[in-house]
Amino acid sequence: MLQTKPVRSACSRLYAVQFGAGSRLPGYDALAYWFATRQPLVAGERLDSVHFTERLFMALVERLRPDVLVEAGAKDAGVAARVKSMLPDVRAVAFEANPFTYERFWTHHATETGVEYLNLALADKPGVVEFLARAGYRGRPIADGKGSLLSRIALERDEHVQVRVPSTTLDEFFEAERGKRVALWVDVEGAAGLVFAGGSHVLRDTSHLIVEVEERPVWNGQALRRDIVRLLRKHGLVPIARDFQSRFQFNLVFVRAGLVRSGELAESLATAALS
Repeated sequence: MLQTKPVRSACSRLYAVQFGAGSRLPGYDALAYWFATRQPLVAGERLDSVHFTERLFMALVERLRPDVLVEAGAKDAGVAARVKSMLPDVRAVAFEANPFTYERFWTHHATETGVEYLNLALADKPGVVEFLARAGYRGRPIADGKGSLLSRIALERDEHVQVRVPSTTLDEFFEAERGKRVALWVDVEGAAGLVFAGGSHVLRDTSHLIVEVEERPVWNGQALRRDIVRLLRKHGLVPIARDFQSRFQFNLVFVRAGLVRSGELAESLATAALS
């Protein structure tokens, strides 16, 4: 797995095989991550690493040309809009569960971008779910895209507004798209496990994805990095790169296992590294 620049070589070699045979050794995974997270990166370097994983995702979009782009936890749906501009024929669908954020941005997408921007939560089953939207002064909801289907472990009183929103699953929503190539961008504040639990068919059609994960629990009942990697491996997706957004929260890029030795992957990595 690629560790984004800058790297310290000893830590890089140790963490790079975290998902390989060495990870079967008792305690190895924890030891590798302990070394990797203690790299002396400053704020600017961490941000650079996040930009790298974003560029890699976009380079893979350009190379693999998916039929469907899904942005989960979309906020302003900037990713979906960018992909739609790159690939005009792609079906770009952005899911934003926070109704206050949705109200802030929906008119822009309704008239200008061609993105399907929806006030829907992606979950493990369709229906209606409780969503916790971030609140500010005097409990007023903030339309900044922050919020989750899960409650924060350290949540203080009056830090959120609880609202009921409609939910769907990846498999239900995209049933008519079965067999088409899919790319996923998932940033759902701890709820990635719920999103993927409702998308076994979509995951089998996914060429690549990026997902924000946590090494330590931030939300009650969330799937952690190890759980997400295990689940996606079962669907033939393998991690190839990570960034260092923060010490215990970061983004992972996955690709279809068959692409790992392909020219598409090598060229996309080069594009991301040099841009």
